[in-house]
Amino acid sequence: MALFVSTSERDTSERVVSPGMRGFVLWLLDRLSIPCVEEADDLYRLALPASQREHFENRPEVLFTFDAQRYDGAAKNDLEFAAPGHRLFRWLFEQSLSANVLHKMAPPQQPEHVSEISQRLFSAYTIDGGSVHLAGCTLEDRWVVRFVRSSANDANAELVIGPDGRELASELRHELGMDQLAEVATPDVAMDNVPAQNGKSEFGATPRSVSPQQLARIAEQIQLGIRRLVGPANEGAPGKEGSAQGHHDNDSITAIRDALQDIAEVQLIRTRWVSGKLRFTYRRQTVDAAFAGWARSLTAPEVECPRTGKLTRHLSTTDDERLAAAESIETCEKTGQRVLQGELEQCSISGTRCLPEYLGHCAVTNLPVMRETLVECPHCRQQISPASLSGAKCYGCRKLASVSKNDARLSLILTEYPKLDEWRRWRLSETEVNFIVTARRGFQRLMVVIEKETMQVGFLARAGWRPRWTAVESVEEQAEILGAWS
Repeated sequence: MALFVSTSERDTSERVVSPGMRGFVLWLLDRLSIPCVEEADDLYRLALPASQREHFENRPEVLFTFDAQRYDGAAKNDLEFAAPGHRLFRWLFEQSLSANVLHKMAPPQQPEHVSEISQRLFSAYTIDGGSVHLAGCTLEDRWVVRFVRSSANDANAELVIGPDGRELASELRHELGMDQLAEVATPDVAMDNVPAQNGKSEFGATPRSVSPQQLARIAEQIQLGIRRLVGPANEGAPGKEGSAQGHHDNDSITAIRDALQDIAEVQLIRTRWVSGKLRFTYRRQTVDAAFAGWARSLTAPEVECPRTGKLTRHLSTTDDERLAAAESIETCEKTGQRVLQGELEQCSISGTRCLPEYLGHCAVTNLPVMRETLVECPHCRQQISPASLSGAKCYGCRKLASVSKNDARLSLILTEYPKLDEWRRWRLSETEVNFIVTARRGFQRLMVVIEKETMQVGFLARAGWRPRWTAVESVEEQAEILGAWS
């Protein structure tokens, strides 16, 4: 659960201060050499330095507690609540930063302004004839808490807790530049529920203070770090964090304070997180690409092509001005026209890629072939690839073979055209596109080419003793032979 849920100093929401946070507060007071004594169970008195009394109504001493109920029952200004989100904690946090009890660190080469982000991103893209700009960008601080032990081997020398409360892996630490940290100026700590100075600008410029929300997150990271340092058993089970009467587990707090004595340094590392959206524009067409990541290592995201879905960093346009990934645009080898890749087909013979209107399909293989190279079979009169023609016959005409009426293919044809049943001595072949059938009746021969998919007749011809086929073009003759003509 969150360390505190509060909208005001006297909010009576659940505000249980864990033993881990209690121990950390007392550890900070020790490191700051601020005199502090426990006067009663969970009631402490600290002596304020003269320079700090103005923050507490010029009082020389302050009483504070970790018990929300005790705090809520006290008169205003008589008692401070030492919990994140409240005045005493914020003051103590700021004193710890100023005195380098908490060390402020930052990695090098970390962008401070949106302009640095935009320059890095824009340079990664090419948009032919168009432009790219930011359609929104937020650059914000995200604090990392690092505990450095004084008596540990290299493997356990430090514990680094990220903004999400998880321990940072060594790879991410290196990515964020945590092996090259340097001291930075002390940030202000907001003493109310708004940032103390200069909030974010239109494009998310760096805030110059630690806001209450950021401080609450840092406090939670510290608590989670302490749990890892001392173990859940010593930090206190959830049921022992604070009773209804507000009593605390002295043994847990003592164990935590002892464990923290082994901490040589606690660092607050200022990392920067950036998120936003890029907009690519060509005339009235736009494409957006969202981005988010650590500012120091942010790389330009790939853009999804609005036409093909391909990811790219290079946008261009077709001849009819459709914005698309450059890798998705291809040139028709027949006309030189720039179109989308999926709009071209490839000739199976020459490999030429061109628009479909310049290609036909071989009636044998059904493969695309340049129209100008198609040839006609002298027998079945179908348009075919030269590779399918041999000995003045196409593959289908060469492979005609005798079949009986029990052949499933012939049965299908006779069902569709029952009048053909008057013919005899059937021969049949099958290509990728057509059925080619021939038959005899007396001295007459018949050839029918039927498209397999539609069962439509594509060519009908007759012949006598002479080998040459004569196309039947008269509608009346066609109907006489087939009984129907579609």
